[in-house]
Amino acid sequence: MRIPGQNQSEDCLYLNIWSPANATNLPVFFWIHGGSFVSGSGAQYPGEYLVSTAASQGNPIVYVSINYRLGVLGFLGEKNLSTVVNSTNNSNQTTYGNWGTLDTVFALEWVRSNIAFFGGNPDNITIGGESAGGALVMTHLVSDVVSNNSFSQAIIESGVFYPDVTYSAEVGQRVANTIEAALNCTSVDCLYNATVSSIIAAQAKLPLPYFSLLVTPFGPLIDGYVLNSSLTDALVSNNFKNKPVLLGTNANETAAFTCPIIKSGLVRLPNATNEDVNSFVLGYIARYIGSNLTNALQDVYNNDTNEYPLTFITQVSSDIVFHCPARYAASKFSENSTVYLYSFNYEYRIDDQCYGAAHGYELAFLFPSIVNYYNYTLSNNTAASSDLSERMVQYWTSFISTGSPNIVAITANTTTSANSTLPTSSTNTTLLTWPTYNSTLDNEIVFDVTDSIAVGEYANECNFWNQVEGL
Repeated sequence: MRIPGQNQSEDCLYLNIWSPANATNLPVFFWIHGGSFVSGSGAQYPGEYLVSTAASQGNPIVYVSINYRLGVLGFLGEKNLSTVVNSTNNSNQTTYGNWGTLDTVFALEWVRSNIAFFGGNPDNITIGGESAGGALVMTHLVSDVVSNNSFSQAIIESGVFYPDVTYSAEVGQRVANTIEAALNCTSVDCLYNATVSSIIAAQAKLPLPYFSLLVTPFGPLIDGYVLNSSLTDALVSNNFKNKPVLLGTNANETAAFTCPIIKSGLVRLPNATNEDVNSFVLGYIARYIGSNLTNALQDVYNNDTNEYPLTFITQVSSDIVFHCPARYAASKFSENSTVYLYSFNYEYRIDDQCYGAAHGYELAFLFPSIVNYYNYTLSNNTAASSDLSERMVQYWTSFISTGSPNIVAITANTTTSANSTLPTSSTNTTLLTWPTYNSTLDNEIVFDVTDSIAVGEYANECNFWNQVEGL
């Protein structure tokens, strides 16, 4: 998929590096962009603001954004495209369908080998990503291909999903068969000879359900080399690297997907009563989770479908797909590592209240230029937005530096605690102490106009969904 204002090319394996002046042995932030594995670019996330703000706060870092191959070119699950990666006397180990994933692995290896030339510390790298990028961070935590010393910390923004974004060999092959049929290909040679433009056109023709609600046709493949299991199964079996993790979700994650669907559906309901809308919403949810579960939702969610039915589908789907999986991941990671959980609740879009704090909306507070890709009206409360951005940069870069968001400023001789008031680029900002995650408390920091600490915000709902999903 093309990003407006950016050129598109198969020749895409580049990375971008931002360092402050006179950088020497600084912590490194290695960023993997999102985009459902079919769109996006590292260039969408320039690091000028993040690096300059971190330096002004006394906590300088080096920032790296990368590209990786997308869609068919990065994740086609055609087994006949297998490549031998390891040979022994008795067998050959092969991989396929994970070229995009391996691009991120090789980019990290390159950074470890070369980042010292740009003032970075190769022994203190934090990998981070949002959405699909966050899922690839999860893959790095799980995969045996990634060595334990490749990175020190991990940041996962809205990147733990249900259903799992990994694909079995069988499902990957079915998607590949659909692509091959669109290309009129019956052989590997035909695939190799296909033009990039024809491949992209075939990808765009993938039928539903491949592009239905929150389903992407591509993702890391369980190939026995990069991945031996789904990411969820790896969490269940404690098969992951024990690293400090900062992760979280946004309050209205699925609104970007559900609001357009709801509105288009309601066109068919002129002069609808509240009961009509409620029936429509519950009927839509039933398409995805079944009528039996849908009937139970009234009790789980305290009958608030009737209070504002249009937001209910967003609330339920956000819990299923994002909020509860993130909490499950936090609970598993916290068994042997320090974990910091957040919820981004700041609603800064003012032209359509259906969206709230939707998927990806936190990115503008780390990478403000991302708003150039938005086509909606933002709040004119610039002071609140700027203050929140500066607080988030302090938390993120402190974590990148030390593995804790609560060490907010590091100089040659001093360390300042998170309870202190520190000068930032425009204001004096007092930070809350961000508690480590405790699965019994289900505690997190909530980012909003005024930050707060919440306990058990989704406990009732996530207990229900975890039982449904067998976790």
